[in-house]
Amino acid sequence: MCAFHGVELADNGHVSSLKLKSNGLIETLPGRMIRGLVGLQVLDLSDNDLRGGVPDDRTFEMWPDLTHMILSDNPHLGGGLHPSLPNACKRLQVLQLFNANLTGPLPPALISLLPELKSMLLYDNKLTGPSPLTLLSGEAKDEAKKMAGGGVSSAAKAMAVAKGVSKFKGNLARARGKEGLAGDGSEKMATSPHHRSLTRIACHGNRLSGGIGVLSTFLKLKLRDLTMGNNQFTGPIEPLFQK
Repeated sequence: MCAFHGVELADNGHVSSLKLKSNGLIETLPGRMIRGLVGLQVLDLSDNDLRGGVPDDRTFEMWPDLTHMILSDNPHLGGGLHPSLPNACKRLQVLQLFNANLTGPLPPALISLLPELKSMLLYDNKLTGPSPLTLLSGEAKDEAKKMAGGGVSSAAKAMAVAKGVSKFKGNLARARGKEGLAGDGSEKMATSPHHRSLTRIACHGNRLSGGIGVLSTFLKLKLRDLTMGNNQFTGPIEPLFQK
């Protein structure tokens, strides 16, 4: 038990959970509020007026057991996601940073190094660079490059413009029922158990570009919800998702 509002303590006396949603906080991160919180597991500072960007790599190193990072609805937060996040916080399950004025690309290993990640909500920001589906692994990135050069069969081309991305969600079950969609060996991608927990990706309303991702990568995930509209994706829409 702890006498402070929104604070929970672990058995060792360290703060394990800090939940101060909608408290009118005006704070520059990392700031005094979270500096020194060794062993933090849950951080929810959503719907406040945080500034100064997402916590830096030195802060992440203190949180190896972090499972929930929720900093959404902080429209002045700014900054980007540090590349050290997935390597330092391998137990992360929930990443919610929508409507936080984030900029820059997603860390290359954001999904592939987070085996327990279940939900990634990064919509309504200013993120740039590739789709998260193309960042799942080096294989996926290589496949995306080949697709851009016309090096794989049309069945593996899961590239989409923003208006067509909703087709992925509506036809997900039917798509998974198909076999032999890619005859070039790319169906072996994304079979790692590291990705099996992930059920929701929401990155709509950003400035992501290039192709939406690799079809076989998409199909091997357990996604129930994928929203990627209102970005700057280019390329043809896979015929399977046009029906």
